[in-house]
This record gives sequence, C-alpha cells and structure tokens, in this order.
Amino acid sequence: MKPKICLIVLFLISLASLVNAASAPIEKFAVLNEYQPNEVYIPVDFYTGVFSTDAGNKIARTLIKFDLSAFKGKEISSAKLVLKVQLTKEGTTTEPQTLEIYSITGPWADATWNTAPSYSGIVQAYVTITTDGSYEIDLTPLVQTWITNPNANYGILLKSADESNLNFKQFMADSYL
Repeated sequence: MKPKICLIVLFLISLASLVNAASAPIEKFAVLNEYQPNEVYIPVDFYTGVFSTDAGNKIARTLIKFDLSAFKGKEISSAKLVLKVQLTKEGTTTEPQTLEIYSITGPWADATWNTAPSYSGIVQAYVTITTDGSYEIDLTPLVQTWITNPNANYGILLKSADESNLNFKQFMADSYL
C-alpha cells in the first residue's frame, strides 16, 4: 500500500493568472536502509537519519518519485512538499535534524542501500526539523524543470545533513507534496 504523501502543485490555468491547486501522487518510493543493505524496503512511513541497531548505528534515506503527468505543459507557480513529523514515534530522536533534498539523476527500481540511484551533489531544498508538526519545503524550481523536461524526473532523495550522529526522523504516511 502506497503512503498518502503527495506533491501539491499550483499551476496557472489562464493568462488571467487564475491559480488551481492539485496534488501529484507518488509513482514509487523506497527507504534505503544501511542496516539491511540488500533488501528492498517499502514501509508505510518514510525515514531519514542515523538509527541504533544491534550492529551499531546505521543510516536511512528515502527516495520518492511523483507522477507529474497531469501537469504536462503547465506553468508551475508553486510546488511544496509537506512532511508531517512525529518525534515521539518509537525509535525517533528529539534533536533537531536538517533534512536535505536532492534531485535523483538516474533511473531506479527496487532500490536498496547497495543499489541506490545517483543523485546531484546540490541540495535542492532543506528544512530543519525541530518539533512535531508539518514542514513545507519549496520545490518549485525543481518541479518546473521536471514539467519542462519530464525525462529528467527521477524523483528526490531525502537525507539528513549529518549522517554521523544518532538522529532519526520518521515522516508520517499522510505527508504530502
């Protein structure tokens, strides 16, 4: 079952600048789990950061690709990823975490830690998670690039800026873009 995360995209529908809001469904997603580096992991929620295991601290990252076909040929005025965080979930930590978003640069299917796709070295957007709640992340330039050139849409990678210290976050399934 796919989580209910989606991308909210505002696009212009006429020269009169009437704005229409719509969401983009997830086409595919995966959590890259260093603890089980060869397993395809598709949980209900998304994860980033460093978590504790019996084998020591390990890293989690999330891949998400949105289906933007409904926006073909549209001018995007705003595209925001909205992530809902609950720091009290078992295994999460309460320390602030800077979440970075990167553009994935190649195709992927059944991704694992060991078969993760490449991603740009440029942070497309970031937000610092400090408390429970919803966080909006502006992805307008990236989404407009994908609308203009759909073949460049391989999705996004969510990862913690600091992957050296124990700091694990869970993003709820009802987050959306």
